[in-house]
Amino acid sequence: MTKTSRGVAGLLLLAALLGGLAVTVAYGFSVEYADTAATALETAIRTVGDWWFTIAIVAVPAALAALLRRTTRVVLAAVLVVGLTVLGVGAGAVLGAQEKYERYPATPNCTAELDRGPAMPVTQAAQRAYESIEHPAPFSGGGSSGVDGCSSQLMVRDDDPTDHYRSALPGAGWKIVSDTDLMLRAEHDDEAFELTQDEFGDWTVWIGPRDLASPDTHNGRVGA
Repeated sequence: MTKTSRGVAGLLLLAALLGGLAVTVAYGFSVEYADTAATALETAIRTVGDWWFTIAIVAVPAALAALLRRTTRVVLAAVLVVGLTVLGVGAGAVLGAQEKYERYPATPNCTAELDRGPAMPVTQAAQRAYESIEHPAPFSGGGSSGVDGCSSQLMVRDDDPTDHYRSALPGAGWKIVSDTDLMLRAEHDDEAFELTQDEFGDWTVWIGPRDLASPDTHNGRVGA
């Protein structure tokens, strides 16, 4: 193998290694920070656009290899490495977003930071209520818990969860008492359930004492 051939092979190998690193980083970043409400296509396009500089870094040694040995085989290899990097970065981001989505809890942990006090019976009752209902999506893992109940963002993907709850709540023994463009509210024994959507399109579920209302009700709206 000539010195030029070794240089070309080394450059292509470097480009391939950098491409693999770019895919790995895109995946890891997506696991932590991806918008799980976005579609797979949106996630892929956005990530490729945001990470263009990593693709450019991969393209530099690939282009140098093609310049050193301008044969069809080398040029095709260089294009293939860059093309696979673009596809890999997009696919890695989509897989990372899915991994993040699958890590969301099925129900909020209403009692996570409470071990005593007047809020305990309220949050314990809310926890049992959440677990008694079939939800259309997982929850964010964040939210608030206290004497006024427990609320958390419902991580739905481009879907209106209202219709789901209209059938799931009665099926779990809840009675729907209000179904307007501001709020879906149901009651069961001493507990109340409210589903609202804020101005950004995020859906929140609140469960708490029947004589209270969700703190965010006045800002909410529910899809028809």
